[in-house]
Amino acid sequence: MPLAIDPAARFKIVLASDAEKKPPPTFVFRFASNREFKALAAVCDQVEELQSQGAAALLGKMEETLKLFMVGWENMVGSEGGEIPYEPDELDALLNPAELSELLFGVMEHVQVEAEERKKSPSQSRSSTGKSAKTAARRKSA
Repeated sequence: MPLAIDPAARFKIVLASDAEKKPPPTFVFRFASNREFKALAAVCDQVEELQSQGAAALLGKMEETLKLFMVGWENMVGSEGGEIPYEPDELDALLNPAELSELLFGVMEHVQVEAEERKKSPSQSRSSTGKSAKTAARRKSA
């Protein structure tokens, strides 16, 4: 079954700043279809252009794009120690601009790497949830 329509196919990303935490706060994503991937790539390609329109436009587009693929989070604990339930509309309350960028580019990188790995090994698992969560690549600015 293609990853984009497989309901069990998920991947996880841990922000670089959270990699040493036990258990690490983790964001869970579904895989993108080619059409969705093109939309994701377009946002990543337009970061500089969107910055010229102002930070609010850029951050809004990044949040909107991440929400298309995000299906949950794990081990997200608030400042008072309680578990934060998954609510995609609260993403802007959890992340700063650099973390938002790190996640966006991490999703793009993961989808590309996973596609390449699947080409090399047709017997790979349909879901990468059995693997450790990948730490997102660091980006310098949002």
